[in-house]
Amino acid sequence: MVKLRHVHVDLRVSFALHENMDESLSISQLANLETFSTLHLSYGEDAEKILRKMPKLRKLSCMFSGTFGYSRKVMGRCVLFPRLEFLTHLESLKLVSNSYPAKLPHEFNFPSKLRELTLSKFRLPWTQISTIAQLPNLEILKLCLRTFEGDLWEVKDSEFPELRYLKLDNIKVAQWSVSDDAFPQLEHLVLTKCKHLEKIPSHFGDAVSIRSIEVNWCSWSIATSAQEIQTTQHEDMANDAFIVTIQPSNWAKTSSP
Repeated sequence: MVKLRHVHVDLRVSFALHENMDESLSISQLANLETFSTLHLSYGEDAEKILRKMPKLRKLSCMFSGTFGYSRKVMGRCVLFPRLEFLTHLESLKLVSNSYPAKLPHEFNFPSKLRELTLSKFRLPWTQISTIAQLPNLEILKLCLRTFEGDLWEVKDSEFPELRYLKLDNIKVAQWSVSDDAFPQLEHLVLTKCKHLEKIPSHFGDAVSIRSIEVNWCSWSIATSAQEIQTTQHEDMANDAFIVTIQPSNWAKTSSP
């Protein structure tokens, strides 16, 4: 076990540090672990203690839920998302939340080395994305299943400085604005089932780095805005290599009924 480097469980594996449990019993031999999928944790102090036993993690898939099985005293402390900046080797992180956010305020603290991040089902306001937007090495970001909610997502100047790939999957947002100096390196944008979004920001029409936009089962207006961006890229930016993919395919090059 001491030499164990990679763990993958098809469903999930759980660790819990109850008040009468020696925390060294079950996880003391995971210090050299580099990959763990899928770890199931409860919110609170124990989650951070468990993850601190795996300081060499490079890739982690983790599911967070409530505080089942704990005393009322312990549950009172289990209200915060654990700080993760101590995982200094972590490059890829996938997180899923199975708890209602009204009782679980979140504050994300991710390691600066993080390159790939996937978040699902957190249902947080868009203001909470600010710490993610400042990550200096983040290249791939996937926001899935209503991770963030609200009428407006405003991306400010200099945010997401190294992001190359952005996927929004079933995200609840109506208006999305992007400042001129945001997403300076973005190459690929994927939108899937974003039913509430009115249109793709025109910012991407003038973006120098953008190479493709993929639209899957979104609204007619999103498909139309993607085609308008394609026209701008081809005609104004002379970027003939830029491509737009729209599913269902019969939505492309047509007008709304």
